[in-house]
Amino acid sequence: MAKEFLKTHDKFFANRPLTAVGKYIGYNFKDLILSLYGSYWRHVRKLYVVELLNTKRIDSFRCTQEEEMLLAIHSVWEMSRQGEKLVNLTNLFSSFMQAVMWRILFDTKFFSHSHAKVGGNGLDGFARRVAAAEKAIQILHDIFLAGVETTSTTIEWAMSEILGNPGVAKKMQEEIESVVGRERTVCERDIGSLQYMQCVVKETLRLYPVLPLIFPHESTKDCTVGGYFIWAIGRDPSFGKILGIQATEIYGQK
Repeated sequence: MAKEFLKTHDKFFANRPLTAVGKYIGYNFKDLILSLYGSYWRHVRKLYVVELLNTKRIDSFRCTQEEEMLLAIHSVWEMSRQGEKLVNLTNLFSSFMQAVMWRILFDTKFFSHSHAKVGGNGLDGFARRVAAAEKAIQILHDIFLAGVETTSTTIEWAMSEILGNPGVAKKMQEEIESVVGRERTVCERDIGSLQYMQCVVKETLRLYPVLPLIFPHESTKDCTVGGYFIWAIGRDPSFGKILGIQATEIYGQK
């Protein structure tokens, strides 16, 4: 059933309904997730795929991610040195991802007092190539929020499960020591060799999906799914005949 909705008839259900969220929070439906399916949506999606999420672009941020990770680990060590016995993981992971995403987008430190000028080496340079300023703001807004909230929440759930399952933590530690060793920290190129860690991440995503409910879809064309006939957004005037009434009898218009 899901395959028919999201693949076979994907084009018919790709549209989004008009909502207050899309209008007021999504910059009048400029948001990629909440925008209506059409030429604008295809254009913005192309910008994401070609300009933002290509392999070369993602690889260019690897050093930034690893540097901020080491700073986050060092902050835990510093708190421990000062006598702190408890660490707020929620704040730690959120601050870590905010720092990473801010540097990627604006090429400056998250807690820096310097102004993040447009035109640096980060994705702010990409913003100059977007035609409308409002569109650029929405794209950068989407990337920042999506990158921070989803990742930090997933890491927090993973840590809570690992802390509650010492056996899992021990297996992960043993795998890291055998693959990476104790002389350096884990980096992105090690992930392919850490099979058990990959299983832990996938199990976390299965148990605690960041978005358990997908955003609403709106049908734009009649089709049949799973043997059920679905008419476009319930606007088929002939359906009233089945109920023994005419559509115009209730609202005065079709």
